[in-house]
Amino acid sequence: PPKPRTTSSKTQKAPRVPVSDLLKVLYTWAHDTDPTDESSVAFVTYTAKLAQMNERVDLRTLRVGDKLPRPHQGVRVKEIRPTGVVFAFAAEGREDETLSSLQYDPGGKSGIVQVPEGEEPRTPTRATNIQRRFGGPVWRPKETIITGKNEYQLGTGTLQEFNRDYGRILSQDIKTRQHRNPRTGEIDGVQVTSVASGSLPSQHGVNKGDVIKSINGHKVSSVNGAINYVKANADTTTKWVAVIERQGREMTLTFSSPQR
Repeated sequence: PPKPRTTSSKTQKAPRVPVSDLLKVLYTWAHDTDPTDESSVAFVTYTAKLAQMNERVDLRTLRVGDKLPRPHQGVRVKEIRPTGVVFAFAAEGREDETLSSLQYDPGGKSGIVQVPEGEEPRTPTRATNIQRRFGGPVWRPKETIITGKNEYQLGTGTLQEFNRDYGRILSQDIKTRQHRNPRTGEIDGVQVTSVASGSLPSQHGVNKGDVIKSINGHKVSSVNGAINYVKANADTTTKWVAVIERQGREMTLTFSSPQR
């Protein structure tokens, strides 16, 4: 008699998990009448596990017909609507799933693209550039959202929380001290000696041991000095680039203020 077939580990199907366990839909920029239009864009963030497996940043764009990264390539985008995204599956008998957009505003700021007749739609590369590229509504998330590698879109609610509680945050959630250049002995930044897990600083890319050296080219010698610099320039500056030293290597963290 014929032997029963065995499935190798390479050909095993991906587990049938809900799409909501794999990603979140942050924002959609959708055609107003055709959910399958190729100009529509969905901005999503993957779970940390899926993003790590595929060496991707936390945020990317999806368009109609796109498939999710391995091992969930059997999931594809079927429709993109102002309210969310419809996903279809290669597996037989599995019904479509819809994920709502976290930034959908039924009052009118839903992200509908109106492309002038005769013009080709352009695909935005960053969520924070949507309204500039399409001339659409302002994007103002309530909570801070990761928009790329070491890039953050500051949320309106997050900023309100910091402005309200920054005294407590600086005294309880994060500890710092002045850092001196080991060669010259001069103060060259502020070193983070501890940061509470889940606190606002940790959610915005700050790690224990980091040395904050400058903000938009302005040298940092104290936390209060950095805060005063930001407050003094808040009305004229929309992007903040912090240069930090982490484990002996310099890197940048970029923060975009909410659109006015």
